[in-house]
Amino acid sequence: MRAAGLAAGPMTGYDADGLRKEFLDDDHAPLMVVNIGRPGPNAW
Repeated sequence: MRAAGLAAGPMTGYDADGLRKEFLDDDHAPLMVVNIGRPGPNAW
């Protein structure tokens, strides 16, 4: 991903029940959310 200019990082504080209802079925559970995108200027 870095070669494509993208960065990724884990996100905390998400609503696991809301994610499950919106995107998953009853057989799966979200463990984490990862953001993927291009860093803004002076992000580091």
